[in-house]
Amino acid sequence: MSLKLENIHKFFGHITALKNVNLEVNKGELLVILGTSGSGKSTLLRIISGLEKPDKGRVLINGRDVTYEPPYNRPTSMVFQDLALFPHLNVFENIAFGLKIRKYDRREVEIRVKEVAEMLRINDLLDRSVAKISGGQRQRVALARSLVLHPDILLLDEPLGALDMKLRMDMWVELKKLQRQVANTWVFVTHDQHEAMALADKIAVINTGEIQQLGTKDEVYDSPASLFVASFIGEMNFLEGRVTEVKGDVLKVETPVGEVEATMQRVKGRPETGARVTVGIRPEKIQITKTPNDCINTLSARVSEINFSGVLTTYELELPDGSRIKIQTTSRQMGYRQGDKVYISWSPEDVNVYVTQ
Repeated sequence: MSLKLENIHKFFGHITALKNVNLEVNKGELLVILGTSGSGKSTLLRIISGLEKPDKGRVLINGRDVTYEPPYNRPTSMVFQDLALFPHLNVFENIAFGLKIRKYDRREVEIRVKEVAEMLRINDLLDRSVAKISGGQRQRVALARSLVLHPDILLLDEPLGALDMKLRMDMWVELKKLQRQVANTWVFVTHDQHEAMALADKIAVINTGEIQQLGTKDEVYDSPASLFVASFIGEMNFLEGRVTEVKGDVLKVETPVGEVEATMQRVKGRPETGARVTVGIRPEKIQITKTPNDCINTLSARVSEINFSGVLTTYELELPDGSRIKIQTTSRQMGYRQGDKVYISWSPEDVNVYVTQ
């Protein structure tokens, strides 16, 4: 185990920043901590780095308790959100800074800097001022400055936030390749779900200081553990209802637009007859047809809006009670127009159910 957090709590006065956080990250994994602004994700990263101390709990790196050890005694390095490059130093000097502080000899500094600069394709910038290179190049310099220390764990605090979307998407691909190449453990903090899905081996979704779910991308997307995760990761259609039957592997829910069936494997909480629940269905899991089919979950609807975004076509449909539901498809030639009456259906295996009362 490369990193283990046990029952981490952090308080700032009367404010609880982190509550009972438990995480395990294996060597070589890329963990993304995903959450909204103020959710506690950056505080958690600073506790791993040693810049903050927890009020309760332990931080273990490679099996060693480092909870109260200073940053320089930990096998970690951090890339900050604002990159924190030194404007009065050139690229070489910025990358070499940590090595010189640790008093590496001149020859070793030169070897390591050139090695990491070549890896990040910035070896032709070493004599340049960091003030005179692009945002993407500065990002690479900040990464190089951390990687040159050969950390067991690299910590990244929203390092791509200042880049435009096209450059960020390019960096996602490069960062993933780089992480596999250096084969150390990365913990990456972001508020961007698309960034998390592009980069992560595992995702820890955090909200108001608590880990809502820790799992692979598939687990977090296909089977969100809470309503917060379901609404935060990707698109989700929600229907409110009450449980009418629990029988074997089948759960039936009465909603304002009709009965919905789900399999018990996708139910979060303890469902009982009469319990209030929220039903969630991903837009891409819903089929649309011109005539009703024999699926269990089938509703009539009317096409309200059609939006083509280049890859996906999103249909917004109006249900009999006036509520709206979205479906997404990669097909552009479905032949539907605004105002058309259609039928939608989905499998019970694709329904997530959350017990709310």
